Amino acid sequence: MKVKRTNSLPNIRDLFSYGMGEKHANEGKNFAFDNCMEYLMEKLGEKEKLNYWVITGITGNGYTPVYNRNDSTAACEYCVSGYLAGSDYIGYVFDAIGYEHTYITAERLNANKPEYLHKLMDYTKRGVPVIAIGNSGEPDFFIDSLTHYLYVGQEDYEKTFLFSRKADDELYNKLNAIEFIPQDLVFAGEKKHDIMLVDICRNAVMKIPYWLTMPERNGVFFGASAYRAWADDIEAGRYDGETHLWHNYVVYICNLATLAWANNVNDAPYASIVNRLSQLDTRYADMSVQIAKQFFLLGEEDGSSGFCKGGIWRSLEDLGGGFNCSLKALNDTKIRAKIVDKFREAAVCIDNVLQILQRNLTG
Repeated sequence: MKVKRTNSLPNIRDLFSYGMGEKHANEGKNFAFDNCMEYLMEKLGEKEKLNYWVITGITGNGYTPVYNRNDSTAACEYCVSGYLAGSDYIGYVFDAIGYEHTYITAERLNANKPEYLHKLMDYTKRGVPVIAIGNSGEPDFFIDSLTHYLYVGQEDYEKTFLFSRKADDELYNKLNAIEFIPQDLVFAGEKKHDIMLVDICRNAVMKIPYWLTMPERNGVFFGASAYRAWADDIEAGRYDGETHLWHNYVVYICNLATLAWANNVNDAPYASIVNRLSQLDTRYADMSVQIAKQFFLLGEEDGSSGFCKGGIWRSLEDLGGGFNCSLKALNDTKIRAKIVDKFREAAVCIDNVLQILQRNLTG
């Protein structure tokens, strides 16, 4: 018998496939948490103000290279929000946009399950999704070990809750609420105060140096340090006999390419938060141009697509060290040396971004 959904939000879309396939080509929306926040803000009436590109600036995802020295085949999303996921990080993001929120840990959720499932159902009935953080309970499904997704409805009278992640051409995956629920939940609250967009952008830009200089955490590196640690590990033979090139190498290429593209596109609605700030406050116009030039150097081959001919990303592709990475290339000492040089060039670009920000944001 086909089960009828008793409640789900309207206009659910695949939040995590942007940038893939013809439908979402060139959107580059590759950060799951930022996609979740954009959809949540849309449902809270903040769509025009807090779009994906503004949110990536707030979260730190949009400017920060990452690299995990550990085997990361079952870790998390490969970005700032994935590695820092938790109560403190969520608190920072909601404070930055002026909203209250309630963070419920998995332990608290399962200890008071009827209360929180009722609250979850009430939110989706009102058209407000709920952010979930953690393991979905179905590890085989998550290609990139999703950390953040959204609860968007329920069926079977609270026995099954629906969350937004595309599987088998369906926009939902399901979790049996009768069993242990292995996620923390984040319920958006009331708006504490209205913050002007220019102030949101300025505050987020002021925090970029923080993201770019975060110290190593349990083998995870951020900013220029990420590219240097990665280069060191390649040079030392980390990938000799590697069996998970996607999870332990290519995901960081995806991060590099995403940063290069997003921060070199200046036309709305795809403007990076630095560029958006420069549109709202022209005092930052020159800073925006200087930063875009550095990310331009990380780019691809065709200036018409917003990338730099002969840029670092394209050079890595040509060497067999990009999305097309192979063990043959990484284990060839001459090719490997050239790949390592490109990552160290990328680190210098991020060093330059940090210096540009520090010169322009002081005083």
